[in-house]
Amino acid sequence: MTINLAKEYKMDIRYNNESATSSRVSIKDESGEILAQIDLPPTDKEWKTISAQKINLSKGEKKLRLYFDIGNVNINFFELK
Repeated sequence: MTINLAKEYKMDIRYNNESATSSRVSIKDESGEILAQIDLPPTDKEWKTISAQKINLSKGEKKLRLYFDIGNVNINFFELK
């Protein structure tokens, strides 16, 4: 993605976690640096949106990756704001 303005962003993640325990997702840049970690609590069969705050990105082309550290969830979408 192209970042036009260096600033602190937030990422909204719409997810579904049907397990009985929380899952954890790490948001990493192309070098593997962890930009944020977020726990995704159980949702039963509902879709919920949760936000990762304070993701610092500099201007330019970026590749962000989501790593599922604990558990597994369904991701509907994620959006950088």
